[in-house]
Amino acid sequence: MALRKNNQEDYEKFANPDINVLGEPKKLAGENTDEIKKDKKGNPFALVMESTQSGLMKGDTVRPAINTPISGNYIMGGDYTVSKKSDKNYKID
Repeated sequence: MALRKNNQEDYEKFANPDINVLGEPKKLAGENTDEIKKDKKGNPFALVMESTQSGLMKGDTVRPAINTPISGNYIMGGDYTVSKKSDKNYKID
């Protein structure tokens, strides 16, 4: 059975890993992240401390962008748009 055009567009919109079920970009609150650490390659990352309504789960990895405001070893509070890099791995845009 072929999908109607509107249903196909809805499917494509919701199949996008960078948006939540409401069609909005995934957001992360900076205060919802743990201390910034470095991986084996020396790249900074932080873990999500609590699951979010936009679909990020506790334990997901977030990699800050170069222009992400950092205070000490933490991502500063505020809302950030994130995009999915791989399973459980996101980058702040």
